[in-house]
Amino acid sequence: MDPDTFGTADNLSTNINQWGFDDYLAHKGLQIVLSKRWSDNWQVLASYDYGYGYQQSASTSANGLWNNRRQQMFGSRPHQFKVTGN
Repeated sequence: MDPDTFGTADNLSTNINQWGFDDYLAHKGLQIVLSKRWSDNWQVLASYDYGYGYQQSASTSANGLWNNRRQQMFGSRPHQFKVTGN
């Protein structure tokens, strides 16, 4: 801490990227796409996605670094289907 801020609640972590605590969002997954071109008066496009979203955040305290470690994002949907056609 800066000597001018002793006794206050302001903490500062520096060089967070060096220690592996950088901010990021990531998605790891697989996508399969099937399509049928227009013929016999119809076409279709279908896809399936399997994957997860991850996040990691930096912090200003040791407790915050633990709480913001790399983890699966809330609301991350592992299975997604989509079908369109006409």
